[in-house]
Amino acid sequence: MRPTGRLHIGHYFGALANWVRLQSDPAYECFYFIADWHALTSDYADTSAVAENTLQIMIDYLAAGLDPAKSMIFQQSEIPEHAELHLLLSVVTPLGWLERVPTYREALENVKDKDLHNYGFLGYPVLQTADIVIYSKEGAPLYVPVGEDQVSHVEISREIVRRFNAFYGLEIEMDGLYQDERAMKLRWTVCTKMSVPLDSLGVHYPNLAANPSNLFTRCGEGIYVQRHWSGA
Repeated sequence: MRPTGRLHIGHYFGALANWVRLQSDPAYECFYFIADWHALTSDYADTSAVAENTLQIMIDYLAAGLDPAKSMIFQQSEIPEHAELHLLLSVVTPLGWLERVPTYREALENVKDKDLHNYGFLGYPVLQTADIVIYSKEGAPLYVPVGEDQVSHVEISREIVRRFNAFYGLEIEMDGLYQDERAMKLRWTVCTKMSVPLDSLGVHYPNLAANPSNLFTRCGEGIYVQRHWSGA
């Protein structure tokens, strides 16, 4: 998760609940981190909230059920090898691949309050690839528990890894993509419809830290806006 704000109910049903299930499965060795370097790709002009958001997201992780005894939980910038591998991967990644990522084009069209015309934002999938493959082990495929909005990033990660392997004779395996369709559909219903953020419609995402009564009220508003927008 990027520390660009507080985690909300969409994060829980779209990712965190699934992470909690995976950490209890002995078939997986889980690594979950707070992506503070990723936050800089869009919030580079004002980083004043990153440190506090990082702390609050860690609290949300623990409150949601992530257990340091069952999985590795850390802050991205505390592991400088993420940035080093990102650099190595970036030198073999064609710009055209990055410019064709659907979420990149959508962000340029829809985000008006930030200047996203920088390499950091364009190269987001390269850093994400480094975040994934840095934990690869010989003979152990990597599984990436992502939501629908991140599928295109994982696909380009596969291509970057194949190209890197071809140049340098390495064999980084990246065979799996773990998705929870039920969780993603619930997140979609509560938080957005047709790529229209609820914030733009006057409804704010309910934070995980909200009191229960406020949480249920906001969920009701989210479902109402979804139905209204779809014409139901």
